[in-house]
Amino acid sequence: MGKLRLDTLDPDFVKGSGAETWHDVLNKLNLGEMPPKKAKQPTTAERRMLVGWVTRELQRAERAARSTGGRVVMRRLTRYEYNNTLRDLLGVQLDFAENLPPESVSADGFQNNGSVLGISPIQIEYYLKAARMALGKAIVTGPRPEVFKHHAIKSEKIRRVKGRCPAAWGPILASSFA
Repeated sequence: MGKLRLDTLDPDFVKGSGAETWHDVLNKLNLGEMPPKKAKQPTTAERRMLVGWVTRELQRAERAARSTGGRVVMRRLTRYEYNNTLRDLLGVQLDFAENLPPESVSADGFQNNGSVLGISPIQIEYYLKAARMALGKAIVTGPRPEVFKHHAIKSEKIRRVKGRCPAAWGPILASSFA
């Protein structure tokens, strides 16, 4: 951690950006590595008070991060996930997500973090448009194609050949019907 000064850290664990640094501070305090040996040391009571405060604030920040404030959070699929879902469901190999809005990057650098994948009415419209396009490509219109049915019949002319792989059976079966 080097020459970290606690008075320069953001004391707002919930909205601030230093919660991870505070977590490191807590670990160093618990291990007795902070403050450095040559620096003035806090009393045991002061150390306990600081450890207690940092612990409580980290717990509060964690609860706030996990809370939805009573709202039901609707997480949307990323462009990549949506495109793959349409491809898997419909069997059509196209880029359906090209016109979808790009994902925001979360504070931890990921694009598939549920906290940044909320959905707005305009985004729903984009997703519906992509779904309609995918269905338009997947649904075949026009006259029904002719149906061919194949039946296998038991015949005395077909014989089993031991020790041969299925690829070698073709000529044997063909000669059986000649």
